[in-house]
Amino acid sequence: MLQVGEVRSQAKVMLTCLAAQLAEQLPVVAEALVPVVQKHGAGGNLSLVETFETFLLGPLKALAAAESSPPEVLLLIDALDESDDGKGQWLPVALLIARE
Repeated sequence: MLQVGEVRSQAKVMLTCLAAQLAEQLPVVAEALVPVVQKHGAGGNLSLVETFETFLLGPLKALAAAESSPPEVLLLIDALDESDDGKGQWLPVALLIARE
């Protein structure tokens, strides 16, 4: 994901990093992300909610639909206090994930 010292306050970057990590482990997620990346690139023009729905929720729903017994997916976001610049930008990410 991001290394110590890098700018880590962008919530959308956190979502796209999570999507990339899921794609590395789950081929169905990777396949679902191909058209997303072709259409939206890194998602810079999308809102936070659109980024969540397009890069994470959609591919995870594709995973659930593609397999009769889809694997359980646990998203563990560690060190949120280190990914914030005092503006609370990680909070919307956590709320979006918890919502689903």
